[in-house]
Amino acid sequence: DQYSLKIPVLRSLVANGCASPGAEGVFPTVTYPSHTSMMTGQLPARHGILSNTPLDPFDLTNVGWYYYSGQIKAPTLWDAVRKAGKTVGSVSWPVTVGAGIDFNIPEYRPIRSEDDLALLQALSTSGLFREYEAQNGPVPVQKFDDRVRAQLAAFIFTKHKPDLMLVHLIDLDHAEHVQGPGSAQAVETLESIDADLGLLKHEVESAVPPDSVTWVIVSDHGFQAVDHLLHPKVLLRALGLLTYSDQEKLSAWKIYPRMAGGSVGFVAQGSLPAEEKQRFLTILRKLAEDSSFGILKIYDEDELRKRQAFSDTFVAVEMRPGFAVGSATSGSLVTGAPELKGTHGYSPTNPHLFTSLILNGAGISCRSLPQARLIDVAPTIAEMLKISFPASEGKSLLH
Repeated sequence: DQYSLKIPVLRSLVANGCASPGAEGVFPTVTYPSHTSMMTGQLPARHGILSNTPLDPFDLTNVGWYYYSGQIKAPTLWDAVRKAGKTVGSVSWPVTVGAGIDFNIPEYRPIRSEDDLALLQALSTSGLFREYEAQNGPVPVQKFDDRVRAQLAAFIFTKHKPDLMLVHLIDLDHAEHVQGPGSAQAVETLESIDADLGLLKHEVESAVPPDSVTWVIVSDHGFQAVDHLLHPKVLLRALGLLTYSDQEKLSAWKIYPRMAGGSVGFVAQGSLPAEEKQRFLTILRKLAEDSSFGILKIYDEDELRKRQAFSDTFVAVEMRPGFAVGSATSGSLVTGAPELKGTHGYSPTNPHLFTSLILNGAGISCRSLPQARLIDVAPTIAEMLKISFPASEGKSLLH
């Protein structure tokens, strides 16, 4: 029951601020494209972060994601803020390794060892971790969670008082993947995040006058329950479009899937004949006629261009409710999903994928945001900070 959730901080922000009944995200509704759209006011085809991970068929990046700010092809809010002579802080914000952020602890791979933490320290603003640890003690390796992220953000704000502070809290995403949306673990995690937000709010409002602070609380996507997986690599392999060695290593490809949870785009090598693409499209359409394969919709290149999504693919597929995209390379084309109870990546017009968006504090006088979108976040913050940010498809939500 949503009304029994113990989230007093979020409820207070909504009650005394302005909230969306469900903001529209971007396609695919996954983390890295969504966060980048928040910071550029652009859709994925424009900013270049098309999914969580770059296309990497031979895994040359060792399961690398779009970690590096240099991969963003559109102007960013943090650059606009600094150009205006103001400062930026950030903790665990996606696609910020190497970003022009004054006080930056970027998101980069899970923290599982001392070496992982040392690498994160090296990628962060020089001396920032040492400053934090001198005041608060060592950053924990085995439990680098949202509480630690909130504490790091609170430290950066109270010590350096940046004009814009970005914080990415991620534990709810993991809980909903593993246990499912609405699960006991998801509820417990959301309540914990509310407490982390309360900690951060207390520290911020102890450091500066509360009436000088504006809060923008936004989720990157919603979630949908999953119990079945469709495995595109199994299909492509059966059609001879993926070739594997005796050691089950990919040795050649003609079409490769750009997977995004509840959707998948298919990238063709430049030399692939048009008739090969057409043959694959025909097979996809045939599979879509049978609901047991879980295909809800097929997007051709024209529709993908209109949505500004999956811009390097010639076709994309969105899955039905209950289905997601799996990574198996052999076996059954459709399987159960014993280790995945929920995911995202479906169309942003699906109500289950709508995002939360709350504005509260200085300069906020509205009560509702009925047509809010993720691409509206950057121009809204720019107006709050009284800076110019013309390179945006979104619009400020302040009027």
